[in-house]
Amino acid sequence: GGNSKTFMIAAISPADINYDATLSTLRYAERAKTIRNRAVVNVDPTVSLISQLKAENKRMMHELKLLQHGGGWQEETGLGGASSSIAAMKMLRAALKENEDIIEENSIEQRMSIFESLQS
Repeated sequence: GGNSKTFMIAAISPADINYDATLSTLRYAERAKTIRNRAVVNVDPTVSLISQLKAENKRMMHELKLLQHGGGWQEETGLGGASSSIAAMKMLRAALKENEDIIEENSIEQRMSIFESLQS
């Protein structure tokens, strides 16, 4: 079981005195060959969410810089005009703030769970 690959070595003896132990070992090894295990990489959902939010923050910061430096974002997205730029900038800032709050909240929760696990 678990998230690891399993390997088994059956140690047997050619001596007559160890016949019963050798036979038992070989029978167990034969049964063990039928065991199938799928190793899976452990992924912490909190860490995954934090990395996704950080990537989204990076993208939003890039868009925000483009808006602040001459409206290059307008050309990329097809949005034009000063009023739409201001509205888009406000929307990006609000989304960025929301993502930063979520990252901070998840970070605090993760620290608390580590602290609690260390105390027990």
